[in-house]
Amino acid sequence: MDPRDKDYITIEPTKVHEQILDALRVLGLKFRQMETQKLPFNLKSEKVFGQQYEFVPTFGKYFKRLEEIEVYIFQGDIETTVLFDVDKLRRNPLSSVVDKLNLDKNRGSVTFKNEQILNDRRSVSDEFEKIIDRVL
Repeated sequence: MDPRDKDYITIEPTKVHEQILDALRVLGLKFRQMETQKLPFNLKSEKVFGQQYEFVPTFGKYFKRLEEIEVYIFQGDIETTVLFDVDKLRRNPLSSVVDKLNLDKNRGSVTFKNEQILNDRRSVSDEFEKIIDRVL
């Protein structure tokens, strides 16, 4: 074993993941980063860890209204569940307190049929738009 030897790998998203990520992009959200993390306690899942995708608004109706949306995608054979965490943009003196106490988090989940994700990305975007609009 040579500790200086590094073997890099690339993990490509599935078509279902790509369609979900694209559904968020068309809403004016830009992919910022992805991390593998322990799931927050109040995101209900059988999984302990997941890949968290972070998106920030760069244009459109959520620009300057939404801080970010984080999603975890759990793809099954027939359905895919997306756990989400929507953070509103706050601009008042209590913002730092609200942020530290995680009071600005709006968490939940939505489940789609994989067939719907692959064949009707617009309906997936529409569902995310409804979710974000409810938070704002």
